[in-house]
Amino acid sequence: MINLMNVKLISNEMNGNDGNVSNDLTGKEVSMGHRIDDETIEYVGILAKLSLTGQEKEKAKADMEKMLDYIDTLNELDTQGIEPMSHVFPVNNVFRDDVISNGDGSEETLANAPLRKNNEFEVPKTIG
Repeated sequence: MINLMNVKLISNEMNGNDGNVSNDLTGKEVSMGHRIDDETIEYVGILAKLSLTGQEKEKAKADMEKMLDYIDTLNELDTQGIEPMSHVFPVNNVFRDDVISNGDGSEETLANAPLRKNNEFEVPKTIG
């Protein structure tokens, strides 16, 4: 079984990559110009419960390679001294006490009902 955290990334000589290597967030070496193998695509398809055709697998491989290349571009940014965050804007929980301010208003709501039964709207039967 494949561990998704240990996805094999192989240098892609077809893109003219000279074998430059960078470190990802886990500290493992990752080749620039990534190549995703068929086994990884198959495993991701199983995890996502997708039945992919050969053409769809090739498209997915190309898309994943582009995503990894883009992440490498982002990894080139100097982030020393920048605190990690999960949202662009500050997120604060807004808690308040549940206080009934005006009741449920059921009497006012049912006042205009043409038919009512047991303090509920009564409607004609719609299913045989």
